[in-house]
Amino acid sequence: MKRLATIDLGTNTFLLLISEYNDKLIPILDEQRIPRIGKDIDSKKNIHNDAFYRALEVLDEYKNICKKYKVDKIVAVGTSAIRDAKNKNEFIEFIKTHTNIEVEVLLGEEEALFTYIGGISSLGLDINNKFSVIDIGGGSTEIVIGEGRNIYQKVSLNIGSVRMRERYLLNDPPLESEVKKMDEYINEEISKLQNIDLNNSCLIGVAGTVTTLAMIDLGEKIIKPEKVNGYKLSLSKIKSILNKLKHSTHEEIKSVFHIPEGRADVIFAGVSILVNFMSKFKIDSITTSVGGLRYGIAIREFEKSNL
Repeated sequence: MKRLATIDLGTNTFLLLISEYNDKLIPILDEQRIPRIGKDIDSKKNIHNDAFYRALEVLDEYKNICKKYKVDKIVAVGTSAIRDAKNKNEFIEFIKTHTNIEVEVLLGEEEALFTYIGGISSLGLDINNKFSVIDIGGGSTEIVIGEGRNIYQKVSLNIGSVRMRERYLLNDPPLESEVKKMDEYINEEISKLQNIDLNNSCLIGVAGTVTTLAMIDLGEKIIKPEKVNGYKLSLSKIKSILNKLKHSTHEEIKSVFHIPEGRADVIFAGVSILVNFMSKFKIDSITTSVGGLRYGIAIREFEKSNL
């Protein structure tokens, strides 16, 4: 059986999945690192030179892991930060030259589609049900609605945890005025979803914001996939956690909530996006999925080839 590695080069986090396929995706290893290549991308529109080397360090490590696990093929995809960067071609060429890994830059709607497929695949849910999947990334937020593999709507919004943190939350902890301005902008973006139909759908959350919320609610110090996957969070509980994060410094968030460096300073912004979204559409709970884009890309690769 062939082994595939899929790497999601996110704005904040690089995620690695090593998997096999036998009628369904079989995860072998899941890893994540936080190089934050999207630092200042919202204001500068370029990936910093030092971010090139942070990315390279992570990808070199991932290549070594792939070698250890006897991976047959590596597929890497770029999302919001790379999409938005004026120097994206330079970054992609740099990665190719130093690692021999080719980065496929996804359109926002492609990212949304494969996030949806990956999000529902890891939960083992009845494929015939209606689902809505939300992925709050560092640079953008993807929302997809479908039934099984039939996608009804997919939207990519230019709001993400890193983007909102850098644009609005300049103090630690944030000022009320900063939070208000951020919420106003988030709601302005969410208001673009006027024609979206979330009725009778199960809301699933993928990526670090939602998995971290599940970890906090479970009282864990690290994200344990076997506990987090399928975990249900109520809006009232999420609001309670949001309020605690709002009044905590980044150092307090790291020590009290056990949130790692690289996520502690953006988790409040990410949860704010989620709360505003759920409140707008009167959704009272969300189910956590450890799947997501890397899972969806893996399924795409296995289904289109003889791997």
